[in-house]
Formats: sequence, C-alpha cells, structure tokens
Amino acid sequence: MSEHSSAARDIAVLEREIQHLRKKCEFLEKVIHEVPANIYISNLEQGVVWCNRTNEESLGYTMSEILEMGGMTYMEAIVHPEDLHIPEDSITHYQQFNGAEFGGLFRARHKQESQYKWFLGWAKAFSKNQQDEVKELICVDVDMSPHM
Repeated sequence: MSEHSSAARDIAVLEREIQHLRKKCEFLEKVIHEVPANIYISNLEQGVVWCNRTNEESLGYTMSEILEMGGMTYMEAIVHPEDLHIPEDSITHYQQFNGAEFGGLFRARHKQESQYKWFLGWAKAFSKNQQDEVKELICVDVDMSPHM
C-alpha cells in the first residue's frame, strides 16, 4: 500500500466524519431554534448572551438588540415590573449557591405588545469560572398563557 493511497483514504474518512458532524449540528440547531420554548444563556454579570430564535420571535428582540441593550435593561423591557425580582432572585441564588435549578412563574411581553404573557422558567448552572463559581445559566421559559 502506498503512502498516497493511505493518505487519500484518511482524507476520505475525515471528509465523511466532517459531513456527519455538519448534519448533526444542523439537526441540533433546528431542534434548538424550533422548540416551543425560549432557550437562552444568561451570564450572571452581563445578562443574556445567547438565545434561540423562539426567544427572539416571542419577545420581539433580536440577539444583537439584546446585547446592545444590556442585561437589566432588556429584562426591564420584557418582564412585568412586579416580577422583576425573579431574574434578580435567580442571579442571587447562583451567586450564593450552585446546587439545584431555580425556577419561577413570571410575566413578560413582546416589545410590540402591551399585554403580558405568563411564562414558567427554569435555570440551571451552565458554566463556571476558575474559582468554580457559577458564571452562566442555561434558561428555558415556556409560555403558559394558552393553558392558564
């Protein structure tokens, strides 16, 4: 067997693996963006740093708008004033304790609507810093309004 045919076979195997990984990534991205729930990553210092398309559509803010606004400004724009303690309580929870998930029922609204909808949200530690403190949360919020 020549080195050329061995190298060509290795390249073919790598190309198939890359194709397989691309298909897998496309599938997972479709799942994340099509699931009927708002999924987002919240940095405890910066606020929301990533969200799925469902989040953008249900609340009316693109990811770039959210980043431009900043964490608390975004939350103040979408969350009912009486429920603003819930995101703050979540942050406090993870600054003082890194165990179980944190959840709550709260109201939020689309930027072009005046009516608030009820959401049930859950958060879980997603990443930690070098001191093993929670740095980011993965959050999932489901619109419960149709069921209430």
